[in-house]
Amino acid sequence: MKRLRESVFSNAHFLQLMIGFGLYWGWVDTAFFMPTLYHPVNVAAISLSIVHLYVLALSIVPPITVLLIKKLPRSFLCERKTLLVASSCALSGSALMVAYSYLPLTVILVVAIVAAGLGMGLVGIAWGVAASKLGAKGASICIPGTFALAVLFGLIVTNAYPLPATVLTIVFPVISVFLLNRFHTNPINHAEDAPQVKHSASEQEFDSSIPLLEKVQPRFLLILLMFFATFGIMEYLLVLPAPNASEIGHQNILVRGAIALIIFLGTTLFSWKPTVTYKTGFLLMIAGFLAVPFVKSPALSCAVIMVGYTCYDMMAWIVICSLGSIWEFDTSRIISLTRAVGLGGTLLGSLIGLAFNSWTRIEPVNIAIVVTVVVYLLIIATVLILDRGSSGFWSLIKVEGSQANPTQDSIDRTVADISRKYLLTPREGEFLSYLAAGRSIPWVASRLSISDGTGRSHARHIYSKLNVHSRQELLDLIDGHAVKYQ
Repeated sequence: MKRLRESVFSNAHFLQLMIGFGLYWGWVDTAFFMPTLYHPVNVAAISLSIVHLYVLALSIVPPITVLLIKKLPRSFLCERKTLLVASSCALSGSALMVAYSYLPLTVILVVAIVAAGLGMGLVGIAWGVAASKLGAKGASICIPGTFALAVLFGLIVTNAYPLPATVLTIVFPVISVFLLNRFHTNPINHAEDAPQVKHSASEQEFDSSIPLLEKVQPRFLLILLMFFATFGIMEYLLVLPAPNASEIGHQNILVRGAIALIIFLGTTLFSWKPTVTYKTGFLLMIAGFLAVPFVKSPALSCAVIMVGYTCYDMMAWIVICSLGSIWEFDTSRIISLTRAVGLGGTLLGSLIGLAFNSWTRIEPVNIAIVVTVVVYLLIIATVLILDRGSSGFWSLIKVEGSQANPTQDSIDRTVADISRKYLLTPREGEFLSYLAAGRSIPWVASRLSISDGTGRSHARHIYSKLNVHSRQELLDLIDGHAVKYQ
């Protein structure tokens, strides 16, 4: 871990990812949550919150499209042509929003929303694919750094004069995509101990044959949906209706940056265990919603909610990067699926918050009813997160050797125990140890210098002897045996 921390500050690829991904999030914050692009601001013609809803809805189109294309080339989202299209969409969308401020024609606004939405979706997926190259360990450092830099870029824009602020917001995604292209143009092996394995076409075909919902657990998608929905509800139920909505919005962005910076420094300098930090964040998110009916100003409760949401958002990205790293031949679909669910959850929460706006203003007790329901949803999601089973939230980072998970020694003892109990051969026991670490069968076959067919044969024998019928059942069995070693 020490070697990885040092590489963050000395490796250009880590810095490219943090700066480039940070510019993307900085663009999202400044373009759609602040009136930066509207000078002069035409209040009668522009409703920033409604524009954001339309952009958010259209940003779901790219990830859904990727999921629907069955034979998408692995390198599609890394190709220069794709990145050029993504950059052009984001650039033209931002520029047309500025044009709409001076020439309020509906056609200009519609084209701006479509372009910005498609650019937001495409660039987000492309950066997710790039971040997956880091695995869970690298992402646990780079993602908090990315979030902190995004807020820094946003502060630079909001404190600049109108013309420079507008120009910066327009060019942010262009610079981001340029760095993304550089990141892919000069590939390196980011993992600390990843073996140099030449993957064959048969491995790609094998990995693609595994259902996507076995690679990304439905439980994780449900957690994603719940937490992102609560963010949308917060924005449209608590922030936007407030008289000082602009100040609360800026406060939330500052809180987001401060928490990200604290976690980044804690991870890099003090080797913080992620479980403690993020579990605390979840509890704070629940506390923030519970406080809503009892505090006079929504600013305080929104700040507490934002702390928890930021912690979860970073943890979600780290888990997504881990999944993308494990299933490297299906990274694009994994990123697209999780992005579609996350964006869909935000859109759903925003619509719910918008729908309950007038209802909660009629009677103060109504907002207590709404936030109580939200709290129950958060508690359900938190229970799912705190589960330590093999399909739980934290186990998704186990394969990368997170400090919060069992040591390799405990895994080895678990595998040895299972091998003795179920009479596995030494070769099958060795094979099982890699499967327990989350590796795919083709990866293990390459590691052991055997053919894919032999590897699948070993896997069938192991499944038969252990009386399991899926990868998930195998992991559940291993997790059950591992309890006494934790």
